[in-house]
Amino acid sequence: MVKRIRLRGHHLLCLEQFRGLGYSPSFVANFVRVRSALGEPGVEVELTDGADAICAACPFIRDGACGRDTGVYARDRLVLARLGLAAGARLPFAALRELLAAAFPPGTPAPACAGCTWLAAGVCYPGQEEPPGPLK
Repeated sequence: MVKRIRLRGHHLLCLEQFRGLGYSPSFVANFVRVRSALGEPGVEVELTDGADAICAACPFIRDGACGRDTGVYARDRLVLARLGLAAGARLPFAALRELLAAAFPPGTPAPACAGCTWLAAGVCYPGQEEPPGPLK
């Protein structure tokens, strides 16, 4: 049986930049669990344009929607468009990582990150401590 994890577009970028910080301890613990699960062999990602596995522990989710930052939806659309994918698409995580590397060169903030509070806080990109746990 294939393990499937639902992810929204902008979280695909966050996965590489995650540094163990988040909205709450339970959010961080959940992010670490999701990130670790994605490193397991044969994991398939189902793309979504709404709340996903990472959002599941977010204290700002209200009725399946982000109650803090409405810009996340525009970021999701930008990422999916740049990948040439749409919500509902399913593909192996390994294949998705290859698409991401081609569409978003490593080490450079993506246009979809513009306006993100985590980027503005200096949490992402060079000079930050290594993320917890391997992302294979």
